[in-house]
Amino acid sequence: MMNDLAPELGRRKRAAWGAYKSIEDVVKKTKNIRLRAHLFNTTVIVELTVQSITEISEFSSSFKADVWFSQIWRDPRLDFTDRNYCIKNISLAAHKLPQLWSPNVCFVNSKKVEIHSSPSQNILLLVFPNGTVWLNFRVSLIGPCKLDLTYFPMDRQSCNLVFESYSFNTAEVRIVWRDWEPVSIPDPDSKNLPDFELVQFMHRNATLVYTAGLWDQLEVEFTFRRLYGYYVLQIGVMGEFVLSMGFRSYTTPGKTVGA
Repeated sequence: MMNDLAPELGRRKRAAWGAYKSIEDVVKKTKNIRLRAHLFNTTVIVELTVQSITEISEFSSSFKADVWFSQIWRDPRLDFTDRNYCIKNISLAAHKLPQLWSPNVCFVNSKKVEIHSSPSQNILLLVFPNGTVWLNFRVSLIGPCKLDLTYFPMDRQSCNLVFESYSFNTAEVRIVWRDWEPVSIPDPDSKNLPDFELVQFMHRNATLVYTAGLWDQLEVEFTFRRLYGYYVLQIGVMGEFVLSMGFRSYTTPGKTVGA
């Protein structure tokens, strides 16, 4: 059986190596491939998958989450369809990323972002035959929340993440949400925290005016409802305790002071 598969495996290996060499040749022959390839603006598709939300902090007005963050665009210089390698895509190591052009979409309102390293950096870099690049990061982040405790413990809180291209305005790069399911949470258990429950998440887009021009902005907002059962129980227990102590002191006869 293995002998029958050997020729096919060898062909696929040669095809993958050929595609990889094609990309390497483009990088070497292009004087500065990090310059944008298109004369007009490049469209970058953004997608966010929330792996888990682990904490909401009232003290720092923030939330912690682990997410997969994807950017997809097309660089025609990386097209290898004319080579007829018959492979669906080629995977590149993370250290190749600085050699390619990227739109530099980032979390502009985050308090802290770290790429997972377990053991190496969790960066997925794929190039498809038509030059489409799919860049995915698995990151841990801390984002801001707009906390309003007026209705505590029956309150709802909102937290958000904002994306922009740090390096390019709309004249060069347009960033858009993916048409289908741009924001997803595959694991239903990820919506439940010790004190909160995720009840809604929404995505939106806008164009903002800065000194250097117009910038596309993408935003995702998470709405959490506090699980108030614990607090109601605590209030009930304390209320019953205070009431019983008051009733006890009322029914206990006082000492008579002699004349």
